[in-house]
Amino acid sequence: MEMIDYWGSTVLNASVFRVGGAKHRGVTPYSWKMVATGTGSKFIEPTKSPWISGDVLTDGSKIFRIEAIWDGAAPLDDDQMWFEIEFLGTASGADTQSTYADTRMANITATAAAVPTSTETWSGVGGFSAPKKMVLTSAALSIGRVGPIRARLCLASAVSLTAYGDPKIQVENQ
Repeated sequence: MEMIDYWGSTVLNASVFRVGGAKHRGVTPYSWKMVATGTGSKFIEPTKSPWISGDVLTDGSKIFRIEAIWDGAAPLDDDQMWFEIEFLGTASGADTQSTYADTRMANITATAAAVPTSTETWSGVGGFSAPKKMVLTSAALSIGRVGPIRARLCLASAVSLTAYGDPKIQVENQ
């Protein structure tokens, strides 16, 4: 799997991965290696991963998380790496529209905040000089109906940078 656009690329990587994270065909652990080329705006022109599919098994308030890591002095900010998520947000059986949310900073004039750090274990990072583990976390979202969800990672930077994302959506209160 490989996606390339003007702002960067995303490729499947089996060398760097989160222990207990996504597995290709249920067997081989992997991550998405995302490279921002530095040609885009940090806020409006990210490179995007493929969609990550999942299911919500119960309705109600949920928090979604996606783990990531990069080799840098500090965690990335929420205008550099975030995720977008779509879910069934209405309880009405006749309404099949999805609801959208993201973990990006609120707007282009807001002050960016560091993505929270994580304690998850990653494999294959022995060559990193300063690995920074991060957990991208949504606000509490109101899930109106049980069903599919999908999310994708976004990486944007005015300079070239590389980060790895675990393509497995973690759902709190599942």
